[in-house]
Amino acid sequence: MKTMKQRLNYDQMTGLMLFVFSVLLYFLIIPYGIPHRQEGHGLNPAFMPNLITLVLGGFSLLIILQRHMAKEANAEKKVPLFSKRVVITVLLFIAYMIITPIIGYLPATFMILPSYLIFWGFRKPIPIVVMTLCVPLILYWFFAKVMLVMLP
Repeated sequence: MKTMKQRLNYDQMTGLMLFVFSVLLYFLIIPYGIPHRQEGHGLNPAFMPNLITLVLGGFSLLIILQRHMAKEANAEKKVPLFSKRVVITVLLFIAYMIITPIIGYLPATFMILPSYLIFWGFRKPIPIVVMTLCVPLILYWFFAKVMLVMLP
């Protein structure tokens, strides 16, 4: 079991990585990857990604600052920057980003989501099938029909 000191150092490193990722998303990836204008009267396609990115950045700052709010003062411990699980998760995400414009949002999600679920420990086939079918369809309906944001 991790000590409080180890947990805080690990959380701080994770918070820092998430904050850097959210800054990259907000200033580089979203502006160049998502169109800013669309036909129709819906929200700007970048609205929700920007909002989610700002929330992610805010929460990551809270994780970083948690160290200073903790009651115990602990010595620093080195935390590995990458683990096998992180690398595989990032590679799956990159594969998802590459195939989505080619085959579309729904087919790409139907392919990648079960891979994530199995990789992260889901073993029962019924929840995997239900989540693989329901989550993308509900998200597609919400963005395409309710918010009027076109998905690839």
